[in-house]
Amino acid sequence: MTSCQSKTERLERLLSTGRSATALLQDFCVTPLRVEHISCDNFPYKNKLPLLEASPLDTFSFRHIRLYGDNSLLMEAWNAFIPSRLPPSIQEKLTDRTIPFGAALGEGFFSRHILESTKSASSEPCILVHQALLRRCNDGKNLAFVCEYYTQHAANLCYGPSRT
Repeated sequence: MTSCQSKTERLERLLSTGRSATALLQDFCVTPLRVEHISCDNFPYKNKLPLLEASPLDTFSFRHIRLYGDNSLLMEAWNAFIPSRLPPSIQEKLTDRTIPFGAALGEGFFSRHILESTKSASSEPCILVHQALLRRCNDGKNLAFVCEYYTQHAANLCYGPSRT
């Protein structure tokens, strides 16, 4: 097993714990994570929206971001969520596009359930793709679909010691 493979596998194991990817990556970063908001005019995973089990009255919101830590791109992510399933305080946080989705929701509000995890055969730029459902902890209701593309920088970061 190469060093890159073992780093990718460690990142994958950490992500499988159900924690927020944002919180997990922040545990390893010296500096606060930085978000770059990208226009999300055409959400590429519309075929996944039925997984959220929306009612006819529900509407969807979409986010597309790049997440940086310690001056390196760690991941690019797409989120689809149903705002009415979030408390007003979290909805308000999500209007600030510099706050990562997981950070706006906060630890303990949701759990992450992996739908698919795919390792890339190449080492750059994307080494791991995760698709997951985020479910509210209080009732298990699906509130978001996420697709995250992780870079080698994320795997390298998570291979070191956690700051927490």
